[in-house]
Amino acid sequence: MKKTGASMEGIALVSGGKDSVYAMYIALQQGIDIKKIVNIIPEEFSFMYHFPNTHIVKLISEAVQIDLDQYKISDDPDELKNILKNYEEKVIVSGAIESEYQKTRLERISTELNKIHYSPLWRKDPFLLLNDLLLSNFKAIFVSVSAEGLDEKFLGLEIDNGIINKLKFLKEKYGIHPSGEGGEYETLVLDCPIFKKRIKILKSEILKNGNYGILEIYDAKLDEKNK
Repeated sequence: MKKTGASMEGIALVSGGKDSVYAMYIALQQGIDIKKIVNIIPEEFSFMYHFPNTHIVKLISEAVQIDLDQYKISDDPDELKNILKNYEEKVIVSGAIESEYQKTRLERISTELNKIHYSPLWRKDPFLLLNDLLLSNFKAIFVSVSAEGLDEKFLGLEIDNGIINKLKFLKEKYGIHPSGEGGEYETLVLDCPIFKKRIKILKSEILKNGNYGILEIYDAKLDEKNK
């Protein structure tokens, strides 16, 4: 992976999903030296933070060989600010796409801490973004679904061209956001160019509660990419 631009030190807010990992990937390409991965575990259902299988972020940290800090907090922005103020790095990288709620909070916190919020995916066309993920050799699977037309059959499936076409159909029929920005679905990245090893799921179970389904991962490990 070729890096460009001047080097600045930063931290990456990583949930384990496609958007935050892809944002970190772009930041590294742009020459931002990511010193820490910061993973936020919400205390309860959150509009701010991704929550399925946050324990797998430890494997992502090992795969990219960047140290991980994890925190369990509420949606209170002051709690996030109190965490981020302890980092000396200038740049805060996030995978925000269209959530004004998320973007506004991160921008305000960054400004108050005299830091730069870098959100390279902001306002990108969602289908262009999904195609870029495939072109960049990202392997991401569905780990939660919660929308009309998205049922438990999607759980564990990898995003590919066929899935993108299904998301186009579901957008036209039900109005879902193709990138899952409305909470329609969440993902987990199993492999990408910045991973030294890929994540292999060893034990998982599909759990369903009404229209909400989740792929609960009980055991996983890092595996060599050529296997």
